[in-house]
Amino acid sequence: MKTVLFDATQLAYVAFYSEGLEGAENVLEMAARLAVGMLSRVLRIGMKVASNRVVMCWDHKASKRREIYPEYKATRHRDDSEEKRDALRLMYSASERLRDHVFPEAGFLNQWQQEGIEADDLQARGALDLSGAKIIVSSDEDMLQCLRPDVWLFHPSALYYTTLEDFTLKYGIEPEDWARVKAIAGCDGDNVPGVAGVAETTAARFLRGELKQGTVKWNAIVEQYNEIMARLPLVQLPFAATAPVQWKRNALSISNLKAALSSIQAGRYLFDDRQLRSWQAFIDGDMRDYKAFQAAMRSHFIKNREAGL
Repeated sequence: MKTVLFDATQLAYVAFYSEGLEGAENVLEMAARLAVGMLSRVLRIGMKVASNRVVMCWDHKASKRREIYPEYKATRHRDDSEEKRDALRLMYSASERLRDHVFPEAGFLNQWQQEGIEADDLQARGALDLSGAKIIVSSDEDMLQCLRPDVWLFHPSALYYTTLEDFTLKYGIEPEDWARVKAIAGCDGDNVPGVAGVAETTAARFLRGELKQGTVKWNAIVEQYNEIMARLPLVQLPFAATAPVQWKRNALSISNLKAALSSIQAGRYLFDDRQLRSWQAFIDGDMRDYKAFQAAMRSHFIKNREAGL
């Protein structure tokens, strides 16, 4: 069965915003509703990719990249209100409780976090270290550098795969060259600067030797080569300091899941009869009837919305 590598920190952010959790009053409420949002997405994607072999990868609050470039991701949340910052602090506390207690007690034993390391580094490390086929669940184009014959990307909202063949057909370079593309073009989301006026497609043309020598953009890339190479550790995956990872067999069961979610009063959000059937099929590895699962999920979310949950 394929190993599915989730960015759990991103799952938490998606649940936070999509479920409107800025108004959560305490850690328990935040943890309960985060757990529901995150696990519903794990279930949905696991059913879609036909695997329950789940790994959850978490950002660490410290950043080794920021040690070498203090402006790394410095613009994120800069303009947030104090109320928003308070809500995010509550989300971080709730996430710690889920990572350290609730999810392991539910049977999701692969909760990966390393000091100073980001979730996508752990996803990339898992893609290297684990045997068999791996699916990296991410919408982050940085992860393209992880593609291999046995490693695929899966977009968590649009629900489509990107394969090694897709990548090479589009860009004409090897995945390991994608970090150099990002170092040349920069990454706005991570506040990593690039060569002015050079986008990813142009950077790929440069690496393929198709960008005409002597042009303004070609000259700019060549002249800034040292700066580009200095930025490479900021965009390369996994970060060099990421330690090897190992898979532990999960211990999923309905009883474990119910007990863990009851500890944060989240069970009432997840367990009607149709949801139970979907979770049991997921735990059993029976992913055959994805259409029925989708119908159950739609019914569940509509019911919760009508009830104001």
